[in-house]
Amino acid sequence: MIAVDACVVIPFLAGDSIPHAEAFARLLASDEAVLAPSTVAELLSDPKGGP
Repeated sequence: MIAVDACVVIPFLAGDSIPHAEAFARLLASDEAVLAPSTVAELLSDPKGGP
């Protein structure tokens, strides 16, 4: 399992083709990615409402 930070999840959700977002997609596909509670809180508290 690999914990993924919001700085990777946000570009992934925005569809950006950066290496970290592509690696996150591979981790999701293999069920190896986890989001820590603090990362979920950070994603949900984005004052801009996301990407």
